Amino acid sequence: MKLGNSFWKNNLDNLLVILVFFGVIIIFTYLVFQGIANVNPFFENKWIFQMFDVGHEANVPTFFAVLLFIILSASALVCGIYDKFVHAVKKDWFPWIIVSCVLLFLSLDELAQVHEQLTFHTQYILRDVSGLFYFAWVIPYGILVVLFAAYLIPFFLKLPRYTRNIILLGAGVFILGALGAEMISARFYEIGGAYHPGFIIASSVEETMEIMGQLIAMFGLFREVSRRLDNRV
Repeated sequence: MKLGNSFWKNNLDNLLVILVFFGVIIIFTYLVFQGIANVNPFFENKWIFQMFDVGHEANVPTFFAVLLFIILSASALVCGIYDKFVHAVKKDWFPWIIVSCVLLFLSLDELAQVHEQLTFHTQYILRDVSGLFYFAWVIPYGILVVLFAAYLIPFFLKLPRYTRNIILLGAGVFILGALGAEMISARFYEIGGAYHPGFIIASSVEETMEIMGQLIAMFGLFREVSRRLDNRV
């Protein structure tokens, strides 16, 4: 038991440290480059800036976020499969599968920017959307967040307090960034476009909170994975 305990916990902890390191580097590099761009606006046209610009697609921050979602999805899937095969009742393992599917969808969304396309359709349906809801994708996604929270929070409350609190904290930080900071940035974008200082700051906060939320939740999920695999040894 002790050998297995050490193996899984140490390796998952090492992986998390590596991911945190790269997360800090990515955010720090973007903030430095953004500071340079404020002094020299032409720097924004350089490929090196666009590779780390959180406002661009198919670059380093995008692929890193996709990687984090995939790892989170796989972790939730491991928990669900393990609980299923130790003969847990469906209500105690199936929510893990739902969580895994949602996280996998979010990885695809991050890569293909599905939510960005949803903005145009939502604006067309609701007609007059402005202010905090100018990026109208937050409306349908916000509704989905409420529905999933109503279904999943009772399940997470059954987990050990330590990992439960960490996972919920990570999810809360991510949602606050993805929806809350996004709504603030939408307001500034409506006023002054992508070069408005408020939009740049809010976008930076949004990306930072999203990565922080993913890494915090990953810490909790890794604990749940190692707890199960330890029991197997």
